[in-house]
Amino acid sequence: MDLAVPWLFIVLALVGIASWWLMAPDPPRPEQIRISPSDPLLEQARIRTRDTLGLLREHLTHRRSQVLVKFRVAGLDHEYRGQWGQVLAFDDNALTVRPSGSHASRTLTWEQVEDWQLTLPDGNVRGAFTVVAIWRIRERDAGRLPPGIERQLPRFLDAE
Repeated sequence: MDLAVPWLFIVLALVGIASWWLMAPDPPRPEQIRISPSDPLLEQARIRTRDTLGLLREHLTHRRSQVLVKFRVAGLDHEYRGQWGQVLAFDDNALTVRPSGSHASRTLTWEQVEDWQLTLPDGNVRGAFTVVAIWRIRERDAGRLPPGIERQLPRFLDAE
């Protein structure tokens, strides 16, 4: 009987710690800003993407492994989100991409490309128009950019 009492206290302590851990509030998340898909800065970024698809094709010919494209996918909540993927192959009509975090590939038409990004050997980035637009929207709506993004911005060579 004497051994049962310490074990009871240990079990109760563990249950208490587990309850506290499960009930603890989530840690604070970075400030999030809801961005409208029709925001003028995003619209301009999409236009720049369409206007530079020829440059994208040129980069794909020489540096395919360093090029990502962004396209729209429906989320579980039926809202559309941007998804990035690596270009595996392309022709005049379509691209085959492997979405980030997936082993499967999918085919996109050129019209489905919402953005593209080429990382150069020196770490600078071409394209990424919607990325920069989202950062500019955050700067406009929140009044500032997080310091990490502010330091990265000069690497984006096509940022206006």
